[in-house]
Amino acid sequence: MTALTQIIKEKINESGQTVHQFAKQLGMSSSGLYRLLNRKDMPLSRFLHISRLLNYNLLTELYPGLAPHATVNNLLQTENQQLKQQVTNLTADKKLLSDVINLLKDKTII
Repeated sequence: MTALTQIIKEKINESGQTVHQFAKQLGMSSSGLYRLLNRKDMPLSRFLHISRLLNYNLLTELYPGLAPHATVNNLLQTENQQLKQQVTNLTADKKLLSDVINLLKDKTII
């Protein structure tokens, strides 16, 4: 049994389902799921389907350095908020500079 197979079985148990119930969600029998999990490889479509049903990114188990989707999403949201704040600050700075320029123009005319 591979480490990934063990993780999948653990995640099935954590989800509160039996292997039989989980296999039904995949559209296969329990024995078909066991055969799939004991193979050296599995179709990507099955791998992704299993990952979605478990609500767990199994790719992080294969590639530990890979950031989970949620982490990447959180980083992008944080960066987006920072950029919005910078735009707000630059807009305020532009308004202030425009006001200063107008005041200077008025002073030179007088």
